[in-house]
Amino acid sequence: MKRLKIAEFAELLGMKNESFLQIIGYEIDSRNVQAGGCFFALKGARTDGHKYLREVADLGAICAVVNVDYKGPDFGLELLRVEDVGASLQIAAAKLLEKKRPVVIAITGSLGKTTTKEFTYTLLSKRFKVFRSPGNYNTEITIPLTVLNREGDEDILLLEMGMTREGHIEEMVQVVPPDIALVTNVDYVHVGNFKDGLEGIARAKSEIFSQARTKVKLIEPSLVNYEVFSGAKAFEIEEWDLPFSEEHFVKDFLAAAAIAKEMGMTRDEIEERIPHLKRPQMRFEKVEIDGVTYINDAYNASPTSTKFALQSMQGKGRKIAVLGQMVQMGDFSSEAHRQVGEDAGTFADLLLCTGERCEEMLRAFSSSGKKGEIFPDLRLLAKHLKSIVQPGDIVLVKASRAYEFEKIFSYLS
Repeated sequence: MKRLKIAEFAELLGMKNESFLQIIGYEIDSRNVQAGGCFFALKGARTDGHKYLREVADLGAICAVVNVDYKGPDFGLELLRVEDVGASLQIAAAKLLEKKRPVVIAITGSLGKTTTKEFTYTLLSKRFKVFRSPGNYNTEITIPLTVLNREGDEDILLLEMGMTREGHIEEMVQVVPPDIALVTNVDYVHVGNFKDGLEGIARAKSEIFSQARTKVKLIEPSLVNYEVFSGAKAFEIEEWDLPFSEEHFVKDFLAAAAIAKEMGMTRDEIEERIPHLKRPQMRFEKVEIDGVTYINDAYNASPTSTKFALQSMQGKGRKIAVLGQMVQMGDFSSEAHRQVGEDAGTFADLLLCTGERCEEMLRAFSSSGKKGEIFPDLRLLAKHLKSIVQPGDIVLVKASRAYEFEKIFSYLS
C-alpha cells in the first residue's frame, strides 16, 4: 500500500494532485528518509519538521506533508498543504486501511508489550504473512506510520500500543480498530499521570477494547480483578517446553500463544515455532565479560519488572543489582523506590545505583543488613563496578529508559 502515486496519496488527504511519481515509504524522522520517500513535517515540542525540508530533499524525498501556513521554499519537493500534519497522518492511515484491511491485532500493557508482540510475530509468521510495527513504534503518530508503510498484501497487521495518559489508546484504536486486542498487565508505569494509580492505568489500557470491531478481547489472568476488563477472556496457563524460565517471559509467551490460537493455530503448530523465539534487545539479555555474567535489562523499569529481574538472577556467585531511578511515578514514587529497595535486599547481595530517588531505594535495601552505594552518574558507577566484580558474579543492569543504562557496557570496555 505504501507504493502509491503522489496523486493517489493526495486524494487520501482530500486534495487533488497530478503527480504520478511513486512514493516508496513514509517518514516523520528526516534522518530516515530514503529516495522516493514522503516526509511528514510534524511540529513537536523540541523541533519543527519544516526546518528539515532541504535535508529530506537532499536525501531523495519526492514529497512532504506540510502545514498550510508554511511559506518557505519547496526545495524541489511536491508539497501537500494541510491544516494539521499529525491529523493528516492519522486520516491517511485510516482511509488506506479501509481500502484493503488485514486482521488487526493490537497489544498493550504496562510491561512486556514488545516482547509479546515479537513472540506473537514468531508464532504467526510461519502460517501467515504478518506486518508488525517496528521497534517500539507504539504511539498515536508511529502507529499510523506503520499502517502507511506496510505492503498491503498482509494477512495480519500486528501492533503494539503504548500510552502515557488516558485517551491515548482510544485515539489509536479510532484510527486502527483491532479485531483482536490483548492487555498483558497493569503496573506502575507512567503512574504519575494517574491520580487513582493502578485503577486509572487499567481504565486507560481498557480503551483498547473500545471499538465495536474488536470481537476478541484477551487479558492476563490477574487482570480479571479489574472491573474495566469485565467481558474480556483471560488466557490459559499451560505447560510448554520453552527456551527460557523467567516468569515474565513465560507470561509473554502464553499471551502470544493465546493470540495464535485465536488465529486458528494448533498446539503442534505453536510448538514448532518455539525454537525460533528470541528476546528483544535490552530485555534480560545475558552477556559474559571476563567471567562475569551481566544481565542487560536496561530497556525500562517499574517495581514489578524490577522484581521479576531480581528474582531471575540465578547462579552461585555474588548477585549485584545496578539500578537507576524509575521516572513518572508521581505521588507513588517514594513507595515504588522503597519497594524496589526491599526486593533488592531479598534477591541481591550488593546494590549500586544512581538517580535522585536512589536514597529511598538504598535505605530500604540497607534494612536487610546489606551494603550499597549511590553514585552521581553512570560513568562513575561503571568505573567502581569494574573495579570490584569477580569471575562468577551476576550483575543486573536496570533503570527507566530515560537513564540509558545500556551505556554502562561501553564504559566497562
